[in-house]
Amino acid sequence: MIEKYQFDKEELPTLPCPHDCVIEKVEINESFIIFYFDNNISQYDSIQYLRPGSESLIIRYHLDDPFFTVYKSISHITRLGKRFGRHGYYEVKNDTLMKQVKYNLEFLYQDASYKSVLIRLYGKSSILIHAWVDYVEYEWIEKSRSQSSQSSKGYICGSISV
Repeated sequence: MIEKYQFDKEELPTLPCPHDCVIEKVEINESFIIFYFDNNISQYDSIQYLRPGSESLIIRYHLDDPFFTVYKSISHITRLGKRFGRHGYYEVKNDTLMKQVKYNLEFLYQDASYKSVLIRLYGKSSILIHAWVDYVEYEWIEKSRSQSSQSSKGYICGSISV
């Protein structure tokens, strides 16, 4: 099921947030930033009550402007009680997102404003994405009936009489 949320309307939408869900793959092209989430997404607290029958999720951010910015958090190094280097967010190349997927990149939250979104992710370090977006699509991939009946076989409520 696909849900579409517009960012260019007078009233901003309330977006579902797949907090702490692991991103399996990231695609970037001139029109979209796409996040593919891992299977069995309904095991996470943020999805359990929102979409209990979901197996996976695909989020597509449609870019109003093809140029977006990715920032990465860099911590200072402490050696012998002294701090070296800078601490904070620094602009990095967009392909940093693809490299972070191997470190179990997690979706933390997103802040929406008129035609703009800030997306916070966490992998090896904290990542912040600022993009000009006119809409976002959530594609919820539902579990098939055979999978949901098999997954519930191990959980029996009640008493067993012998």
